[in-house]
Amino acid sequence: MQSEPSKKQVMGWLWHSDLPFKPASFPFHYGWLILIVSTIGLVMSAPGQTIGVSVFTESLLDVTGLSRVQFSNAYLMGTLGSGLLLPYAGTVLDRIGVRKSVVASSIGLGAVLALLSQVDVMALQVSRLGPSKEIAAYALLTAGFLGLRFTGQGALTLTCRTMLGRWFERRRGLASSISAPFASVSFASSPLLLGGWVAGSGWRGAWQEMALLIGIGMAAFGWLFFREDPESCGLQMDGESPANSIEDLDPTGTALGDGATEVDPIPTTRTQPTSPSSSPIKSDATRAEALRSAGFWLITLGIANHAMVGTGIALQGIGHTSCLPAQRPSLGAMLNP
Repeated sequence: MQSEPSKKQVMGWLWHSDLPFKPASFPFHYGWLILIVSTIGLVMSAPGQTIGVSVFTESLLDVTGLSRVQFSNAYLMGTLGSGLLLPYAGTVLDRIGVRKSVVASSIGLGAVLALLSQVDVMALQVSRLGPSKEIAAYALLTAGFLGLRFTGQGALTLTCRTMLGRWFERRRGLASSISAPFASVSFASSPLLLGGWVAGSGWRGAWQEMALLIGIGMAAFGWLFFREDPESCGLQMDGESPANSIEDLDPTGTALGDGATEVDPIPTTRTQPTSPSSSPIKSDATRAEALRSAGFWLITLGIANHAMVGTGIALQGIGHTSCLPAQRPSLGAMLNP
């Protein structure tokens, strides 16, 4: 008698690369579809990006009673906490894979959006236990921003970019250059699009509707189309045929056919470098070596400074300007790519 499949077997079947369809059966390289769906995933992370949060700044200030400084500090603490947790998210991503990760991060982002839509109600309930409503709202917003940044700007974005990199090697630059403009245009347009969403549904309703769209829609979309890597689907990176892979090249660099046999390569004579200028340049560095390098810190501090200034402008400037009807045309001119 055949035994019933165990729960572990059922779960393994649920995440099988050929379910619900086989990527290898597509008439084109599945990596190009991965390019599209990973870009959609990046766009769906907009509610967790500062440019997406900025639309809700004024509404949150009104309902929580916090000052702009308190609100900014809550966002800062949440962002810093998310940054400290992201290395752990990367470790989990490597362990469970991109398909499970996109489902988990989408559901997590949807749950955080749903909770943040009730932040003023929860602050009022907590204030009845002793602390003031402002303190309760500050603590809840800090925790909410941590979750929002970790799941949206962190885990979901990390998953999409990691998956794209695993499907392309030789054409990775091309794939990234195609994806980046679409994501940039979407992020630049998000204040206008989300502002219209808030105008139609209110800030609370907009967040709740986004929670359903991402928590259910993006999670299902990710499970349907995301795949770990081409090898798990019986494919090659970049859509190369097996005959063009490194393993199928003879020592002379010639592809071997089905009936070909390996032959000894023709001996070649190589001239060794005779001057220091022709010696190979070291391109890799260990973590310890990078941390001791001045170049590493110059680049890191430059990126961090750009991110901090941009975050402050987006969080406060855009949110404040978008609530002034007279300033809406100039805001659109500033954001339109």
